[in-house]
This record gives sequence, structure tokens and C-alpha cells, in this order.
Amino acid sequence: MDQLPVSALRPEFRQGLAKLLAMIEGSISPKMFRGSYLTGGALSQFARVRTGGMGVCVCVCMCVFMCAL
Repeated sequence: MDQLPVSALRPEFRQGLAKLLAMIEGSISPKMFRGSYLTGGALSQFARVRTGGMGVCVCVCMCVFMCAL
């Protein structure tokens, strides 16, 4: 599914995805550690540690959801 162009997905799926992304983006806030914002590699490492070394896709998803907390 990660190889499919977005246009190949059903309209209902694309609408649901757009709603999910809007909800996530509307509720996220920057993560800080010891007074510094976590970005790039530091944020990626934070996600890996918090997810116990799961796959990259899972790390990214978990990172997005952790930022929403």
C-alpha cells in the first residue's frame, strides 16, 4: 500500500485520512527535553526509545501520537 499513489485510494479512505491528519496536526505540540526542543535526529531517537526499537513506520506514527499528548 505504501507504493500506491494517493489517487489510487478510495475517496472515502482519503477523506478519513485527511480528517485523521487534521485531528493530529490540530492537537500536537513541540516536545522538549531539558529545555531544548526535540527535532530531527533527537526526535527520531526519542521515538525509537519510546517504542522499544519497533519498525521505522511504527516509530514515526508513535512519534506523531506522542507529540499529540
